[in-house]
Amino acid sequence: MAPSLPEPVPDSPSDGDPTLRTFTLYLIRHGEASHNVEEKLAQKQALEECIAQGHSPDDPVTKEKMEQARQAILENPDFFDARLSDLGKEEAEAARALIETWGDLPVPQEVFVSPLQRTLQTASRVFPDHPNIHVREELRERLTGRPADNRFSSTELSRRDSFKKFSFKHLRLNSIVNDLAGIFGGTSSTDLQELDRIEEKDEDLSGTARSSVVSFESNSSLHHNVTNTRSLHRLGSSCNADEVVEDEAKLRERTFKVFKLLLESEHDSIALVTHKGYLRTLERGHLHQPNARQFQNCEVRVYQATIHVERKEVERIVRLK
Repeated sequence: MAPSLPEPVPDSPSDGDPTLRTFTLYLIRHGEASHNVEEKLAQKQALEECIAQGHSPDDPVTKEKMEQARQAILENPDFFDARLSDLGKEEAEAARALIETWGDLPVPQEVFVSPLQRTLQTASRVFPDHPNIHVREELRERLTGRPADNRFSSTELSRRDSFKKFSFKHLRLNSIVNDLAGIFGGTSSTDLQELDRIEEKDEDLSGTARSSVVSFESNSSLHHNVTNTRSLHRLGSSCNADEVVEDEAKLRERTFKVFKLLLESEHDSIALVTHKGYLRTLERGHLHQPNARQFQNCEVRVYQATIHVERKEVERIVRLK
């Protein structure tokens, strides 16, 4: 019996139509993180204690105690910007090996990754030699005000050997906007246009610009004071200073920005390395997959998505892997 051939990628429906662009889109969740390990252990301990007290696993008391134990871990400052666990690193290596077997698919030409440690570490293992990885604030997990969902400064992260090849330029520019907004209550249109000009021309952050970024990040408590969540979580000058936590509607609004990232790229095969909550909202909402199950650690899904350039909406989408 002859071996079966891989299923071909569907023809692009956007060929010849300037209003449409078609992408091969890799969606990747980070591997298991240190706080995930402790959540499971805390829940297990709470379960055992409840059973010892005569409660069944399905008892509402048991479920409440388990959830309280989980929440206590999430509030633990020891898990600030949580790192991958040993298993999480192995999961990332397995994801890399899996992607390498998909010879029928175009490889990602560009990678966008959340600025949290667990996603950066995942990207560094899934794409160890990739020359085109960009760290983007838009892809971070839903803002919860919890330590694990806060992050270190772009200056500190970019100095680490594992991330030295990543582009932190946009994250640094975003930090300047946030700091200016915090100091002056907003930024002028001239300031924002100048930052856009630097980004669009792909200019290096050097000289005065680089010094300004380092000064802002090194001397500010934004990224080093865990308790200063108000400034830490601010995504841009349009955010209200009191918005520390995002609800589902706010997250959905932020995930819409992925279309801007895709349409600004010159490439048509792109990977997003991000988080469960972000992926759930993106996939079930803007990608029109309402019945999609939650991503497992380091799970990879691949879609072919045709996007209307002006409306920034998905016209057609097909699950490939």
